[in-house]
Amino acid sequence: MLMTSVFVLGWITFSKMDPIVGLYADDTLLLALTVTALEKLLHACECEHTWLDMLINCKKSFCLRVGQRCDAVCANEVNYCGQSISWVQR
Repeated sequence: MLMTSVFVLGWITFSKMDPIVGLYADDTLLLALTVTALEKLLHACECEHTWLDMLINCKKSFCLRVGQRCDAVCANEVNYCGQSISWVQR
């Protein structure tokens, strides 16, 4: 399962600062430098989950910003299958 998921996400063209996909049991961690890169990763997961007939529980999922600008308000809304994933401060 791990190799399949990583391979499916491999079709996205990354810059030299690649996003990170962490998988453990039934948990997935997506790390990206930009909201746009995060949306691309999430869309790849959405395509794979659709093929596997699975869904992410958006009520248990969240986005978190870290770094110098972590306290800046992010107007970008991140969506998965038409549902919004909320931004949190901590």
